[in-house]
Amino acid sequence: MSIDSLQVMGRAITLAKQAGKAVKSNPQVGCVIMNNGRVIGEGYHQVYGQSHAEVNALNSVTDKSLIPGSTAYVTLEPCNHAGKTPPCSQRIIDEKIAHVVIGCLDPTPLVDGKGLQYLKANGIKTTLLDLDECKALIRPFVTNQLLQRPYIIIKYAQSKDGYIGQLDKQINITSMDTNVLTHMWRGEIDGILIGNNTALIDNPSLTTRHYPGDNPLRIVIDYSHKIPKTSKLLSDGLPTLIINGDKSESSDQVKYLKIPKDKLYTDGMRLLHQRGIYKLMIEGGSKTIQGFVDANVWDEARVITSNRNLNEGVPAPQIRGKQVHTLTLSNDKIITLHNA
Repeated sequence: MSIDSLQVMGRAITLAKQAGKAVKSNPQVGCVIMNNGRVIGEGYHQVYGQSHAEVNALNSVTDKSLIPGSTAYVTLEPCNHAGKTPPCSQRIIDEKIAHVVIGCLDPTPLVDGKGLQYLKANGIKTTLLDLDECKALIRPFVTNQLLQRPYIIIKYAQSKDGYIGQLDKQINITSMDTNVLTHMWRGEIDGILIGNNTALIDNPSLTTRHYPGDNPLRIVIDYSHKIPKTSKLLSDGLPTLIINGDKSESSDQVKYLKIPKDKLYTDGMRLLHQRGIYKLMIEGGSKTIQGFVDANVWDEARVITSNRNLNEGVPAPQIRGKQVHTLTLSNDKIITLHNA
């Protein structure tokens, strides 16, 4: 595969990411259509339940006579089943596209290679790139489909000497630039979860106030009912979900979800998925994060290390995974890990 073709797929990946969380439990997918080295159409899956990337790309082509014989670059294997929309593989065949370059296969049961085989059986040339960048795009989708739980992102900041904070004291160890970035992350997820100790010590808002975006649903684990009604999470008018062991009730702002403590990582995560939490960020504290790590119920970790020493305090969680990305921002080092 030539570097030009990889660049075209890179453009399709960029398009796919524009959807953000609007695709809900569907995958982020981008598509570019080329004819004689020229882009004639582009598209991506924009909104859950609406047209897929291939259809949007085909619909964007101004001169439809250029479609037959063209090459479609799509980040994910085209579907071969009818769901909320018709199958994309059939549309590709009907439009007489000659060649489909696929970023990665779809491992979920409804597709799982069937789209690729259907294209081949109908005379369409196919090339599978099997790119890690394309697989990364569909990690949340695959987790949602195969495990029926949210894609879980663990996020925490630690000092240079390995402490997540100080005992019973709110402290910020990262730069303002990093804080803005983390608020951008909040706008990309459906739910944000903390334990009751973090709620008591920090009295957080857990909103996107430093970056434009929709606030995620705030979720607090509080089996001991320690959070006072005067806390921001229970009094600022924004929705909060309290995971507890003995009641399920709701008011205008606060809903209680009853989940047995020993079922938090299984039934609890499935219930959150059923409530539309497709991406969930665990923000603290150390005990809550370590619980998800020890249960091996996590998919991605974003670990921020500042250049500041605390000398003492609460030890940071211990987590291991495949390092996939590193960023330095205002002297803070941010490492992204994937759970294999």
